Amino acid sequence: MVDGWGDEADLLDELRIRRLQSAYVDAVNRRAWTEFVDLFLPTSVLEVRAGAERADEVVGPEAIGSLIGGYLEPLDFLVQVVLNARVVTRWRGEEDRAAARLSIAEHRQARGTGRERHSFGTYHDEYVRVDGRWWFARRRYDRQVVTAEPGAGRDLDVVPMPEDATDLGPPGAAWRGRPGPAGA
Repeated sequence: MVDGWGDEADLLDELRIRRLQSAYVDAVNRRAWTEFVDLFLPTSVLEVRAGAERADEVVGPEAIGSLIGGYLEPLDFLVQVVLNARVVTRWRGEEDRAAARLSIAEHRQARGTGRERHSFGTYHDEYVRVDGRWWFARRRYDRQVVTAEPGAGRDLDVVPMPEDATDLGPPGAAWRGRPGPAGA
């Protein structure tokens, strides 16, 4: 056990999952949708919520790329940045499952108008290990903050974190009860 947070295998799994997350962000920023077949299982689900007014859900890497590509079509550019990520390995007691919550920022510019917009949101992820490799099994994105439309009388539109957000448990909870140093 390493500092009460799991053993070296847990740390290696977390590193591999973080590399998966980074590969996704890199593919989105480059609009490299064909790379999603190396990140998502054929049965993977992506759900996108932009407040209460819209929820889109698709299955499979090709459909996920098409959905996100459609969102980005009216933009000159989009840059997505991971601000923070909390990864839990051995999620719900299963060796080959993991979950994470990622806070992200997006910076974009609309094609034609040049209008700049910023948003912040949270990915709620589930991962599965198949043949020793981690894959996205399910992703849900909740947009929580976005630049308000001109004339709205405020700078930002804010939507609170949904009550049905993935419960990862308290820090270290996934490893409690395992052998380790005293007090860990």
